[in-house]
Amino acid sequence: MTQDVGVCCIRRCIPPTLALVLTLLAFGLRAYRLDAQSYWIDEGWTLHYAALTPGQLWHTLQTTRVVPPLYHFLTLYWSTLVGNNEYAMRFVSLLCGVLSVPLMMRLGKAFGNARLGLVAAVLITASPYQVWHSQDARNYTMLTAAALVSMVSFVNLWQGRWGWRWQLLYVLGTEWALLTHYHALILIGVQGLFLLVGRLLRPEGIWSRRQLHLRWGMLLLITLGLFSAWLYFGMGALKSYYNWIPQPALWETYVRSAIAYSVGELVPMPLSVWLSLAFVVLFLCGLVYAARRSWRNWHGRHMVALLMIYTLAPNLIAWLYGELRTPVYLERYLIPVQVGYLLAIALGVLAISNGAGKLAGHLSMVWRRPSAVLCGAVALLVPLSIDIWVLYHHYYDPAYAKPDWRTIARTITDYGLPQDGIIITGDGSEMVFDYYYEG
Repeated sequence: MTQDVGVCCIRRCIPPTLALVLTLLAFGLRAYRLDAQSYWIDEGWTLHYAALTPGQLWHTLQTTRVVPPLYHFLTLYWSTLVGNNEYAMRFVSLLCGVLSVPLMMRLGKAFGNARLGLVAAVLITASPYQVWHSQDARNYTMLTAAALVSMVSFVNLWQGRWGWRWQLLYVLGTEWALLTHYHALILIGVQGLFLLVGRLLRPEGIWSRRQLHLRWGMLLLITLGLFSAWLYFGMGALKSYYNWIPQPALWETYVRSAIAYSVGELVPMPLSVWLSLAFVVLFLCGLVYAARRSWRNWHGRHMVALLMIYTLAPNLIAWLYGELRTPVYLERYLIPVQVGYLLAIALGVLAISNGAGKLAGHLSMVWRRPSAVLCGAVALLVPLSIDIWVLYHHYYDPAYAKPDWRTIARTITDYGLPQDGIIITGDGSEMVFDYYYEG
């Protein structure tokens, strides 16, 4: 009896221990060489807004800078406390990137089980795209973390867990996402479209869908009501906004997203395409595997519907908006989509593991579990090996680095003459140059 209690205690301790280990590993990968690369143009804008007074920033966000206020006000006060060097300014992104790991584990567990949560957390821990943005003084890892909070609570609400904590968490997470980036509105669209599709699929034995729709609608009204307080001030700039980015073809958005969410944006073509194929194959395997299983009170068709809506609908929405008004598609704008993509890949890993276990079980039950573990580990090692290779180049290969404004400014400082003129092109370049230039 005592031995059984001890085994149960050990089993209960394993998931929190693994979550802690992965979180620490994520911190290490994101903190390593955090300030090795110089600021680049986009980060120059973060520096610029952080140097304004609160009143100036508030005016800018209402007139010229088309973005919700949360991130820029946070970095403004953060830089006042700790300074505006590379390590300090990027640390906010680092913390949000690290927070995404335990949140991903919770989302995977809510989707399926602890194994799915663990594999998904491993994938986001080592993701080159997540590491890159965790070392970038911008708001994209904050958007990822906020979207994860929203999705974790949404999935639990959909499963009938209507305690006040999940409702509060949904409102807070969704509001956090909306106040971080306008593209978080697409996340609400994903959730609403899934509820509509789920109603058409007519699930059996699940908590009343009509009550779910009504309660979700009430939470959404609260969330959007709070967000409208900001829109009252920011709508003027939003209505007059026209983007500088070109409008891609719809198929191009899916190719670019698959590459970015697999290996990042800096691996050269065609190598990036070939490396991404391993992730895409696992993604497709995961969709097939999900469709053929029932996960607690999830029907396979509902999980597949949510994953496909999560990974495919945002690109379509962004593309349609670009066709009708102004281009709004960039891979980083839709970075929460990577969460759904990695979840499907994690399901693909489990598909290979379970398939190998069943095949070995037909030959000998003794080999069923070892075969499942071995094949699952090999399937997981394929994307992880690619991640490690890309991260190595991210850390050490200048071809994968951000534009080196630090060296440019120091070279001009060392060799420039007083009468020399400096011509800078590119919107925002002068902000990065002025930060480093000491002449």
